[in-house]
Amino acid sequence: MNEYDKNLQTDEFTSDSNSLSKVFATRLQKIIIQNDVELIEYAKNYQKHLQNFIRISYSNSKSVWTCPLFYNEGVLVRYHRCEFDNIDSFQKHLEILRAEAEAILIHNKLGFCSISESEKEYYTKRALGILPETAADQFREIVIFNAFKKYRDLKELLLNVQDIQTLGLCISKSYGESLALIFFLLLHSGVDVTNEFKYYGQKLDFIFNKLISSPELREVFDGRTYDNTFHSRYVLLTKLREVIDKKFPRRVKNNNVISFATFLENVVSNIHEIEASEFLFAALDSFLLSKFGFDTEFVIIDNKIHVEIILPERVLYWDPIHNTSLNYQKPIIKYRGNYQLIIAFILAQTAQYYFQFKKELERAVVYYKNAICLFQNYPDFYKELAQIYLKNNQFKLAIDTIKHGLEIFPDDASFYYFLGVAYYMNKELELAVINFRRAISMRPNYVEALNNLAICYTEMQKYDQALIIYQQLQKIAPDYFLVFYGIGNIYYALKNYYQAVIYYQRAISLNPKSEESLYNLAQTYYELGEVDKSIKTYKKLIQIAPNHARAWYNLGVIYRDKGMKKEAVKCLERAIKLNPNLLR
Repeated sequence: MNEYDKNLQTDEFTSDSNSLSKVFATRLQKIIIQNDVELIEYAKNYQKHLQNFIRISYSNSKSVWTCPLFYNEGVLVRYHRCEFDNIDSFQKHLEILRAEAEAILIHNKLGFCSISESEKEYYTKRALGILPETAADQFREIVIFNAFKKYRDLKELLLNVQDIQTLGLCISKSYGESLALIFFLLLHSGVDVTNEFKYYGQKLDFIFNKLISSPELREVFDGRTYDNTFHSRYVLLTKLREVIDKKFPRRVKNNNVISFATFLENVVSNIHEIEASEFLFAALDSFLLSKFGFDTEFVIIDNKIHVEIILPERVLYWDPIHNTSLNYQKPIIKYRGNYQLIIAFILAQTAQYYFQFKKELERAVVYYKNAICLFQNYPDFYKELAQIYLKNNQFKLAIDTIKHGLEIFPDDASFYYFLGVAYYMNKELELAVINFRRAISMRPNYVEALNNLAICYTEMQKYDQALIIYQQLQKIAPDYFLVFYGIGNIYYALKNYYQAVIYYQRAISLNPKSEESLYNLAQTYYELGEVDKSIKTYKKLIQIAPNHARAWYNLGVIYRDKGMKKEAVKCLERAIKLNPNLLR
């Protein structure tokens, strides 16, 4: 025990505390300077560690690491006071953890605590700003961040776009976009406590370790110097693709909603086929690629998501679903985005789930709005949100949504088409006509827009103009059954029932399961007095659509008129059971 330590245990400390404080301050200053020297030496050597394969893969997606600390008057400094005050709260959180690690090293040198060599290495890395090596520890570190404490349930983050964006940027800046993406996908899966995040982080670490233990990848590094040249990176990439396709289950694209947590369990369990969307495979592949030091970005090619990999002097494209070779040719990229693109797609996919299967329209709207806020440059989000509003008879909201999309995509004819649909459903036929015409002027062979324009003219009783449009459509799409159905409606409205029958029959020949064509044909036969043909057509319709209440009702009326009371009662009772409002 040195003289200073002895003095700390005597009354001399109280009698001459000022002199002892100076002794302690002098010793502490020497320890800090000594610790700074060791940290700088370790930082210099860290670049050498990066030449090792394992170090590359654990380097937070960075093949080059730069020490964030600097000297200031003989002391190693991370931030000046004014700089620290101006950094975001997440960086402050990491800086506090860095400072705590440095304090432990200093306490160890002072003899106030004892740490092992492995602990010393860990705290040295943390004091230098080097993040934890495993995904499990990184997830744990993110979750204990103070910002999460304001949420009773972390899933509330998914309904707070502003916080998602802010936190996402913080995580991606510190840990990389791939980890930020998987963090939010797990959050979206319902994972919301520290232990659960650590558990799934361990799953990711298991997958990664399974890859690096493969003989194929060890061949890339054993006996040679691995560097950051195109050749070395390309060899690693091709081997990595080979091992992933070999070790992991066959990939099956499926649009059903599956949580990332379930997806991860299936991958680890080696299930023969994993039915999941390309988004989840893309997320996992991007994470694994980043662990091997590859810079990646998500792009949309032919409405399919791919991972773009940036190599020295070259860019390659990785298909997350199909076992295809790496593509050298630069494809036509429709949309490009960071991790927020995938999160937005998952939110939109969830919105469709609530819309189609749960019939929870309000919840679907919230998820679509969040998807749009996270990634504004994907047009389908606006159209799909507008369709939900239309389904809920919220026509004004649908119109506003499409107009918002038009501000971003003014040259997209489909937005004018959907705007025309919204105006039509809101009974604003003149505005519907204007927008259908705009869509057609941009895309002359726009079949759906032409058909809806003809429908508008029909409802406005501008039959001549409607027939001109239908004639134009016949040239563009001669087998489009709605053309013949529409012309049949015009002749029915003009009470030219014989012509109406011809066109309805033509529509049914092209689409035998068209409920509207069968119903209108039965009605037309009834108007012509051909009751037996009407009955036969209604029966055919009921075979296709057994819950068609109006068909049952009309069939019952015909039976009643024919004096077939028993059959009439049966049909009318079935109709009223399906739709009690028919008698009101």
